[in-house]
Amino acid sequence: MTPLLRIPITHLERHFCQGQERWTGLAELPGLGVRAVLLLPDGDGGGGWLAVRNRCPHHGVPLTKGRLDAAAGTLECPSHGWLLPLTGPDLAALPAERTECGFVLLAGEKRLLW
Repeated sequence: MTPLLRIPITHLERHFCQGQERWTGLAELPGLGVRAVLLLPDGDGGGGWLAVRNRCPHHGVPLTKGRLDAAAGTLECPSHGWLLPLTGPDLAALPAERTECGFVLLAGEKRLLW
């Protein structure tokens, strides 16, 4: 089993969009550099979080204000309306955990796709 990396997410900023709490921040990924991260509620009702790269892969705009459809597992780009699957190759959602000090990104070394 691949060891789990716990990568701190820094420079956190809280947002409310369509009645949902969201967070943005920065994560320094080993060998990949610093990436802007969008933290979204995972939709299963258990209070978990998902982290995606906070940029549209097509237009490069932040996805912070995109419409989340947790049931369908998609995030709509606020710029051009494309529906991006959270677990698809463009967003490659990873689990995140809320801690006393903020958030950490949970990833296996082989799952860092961003």
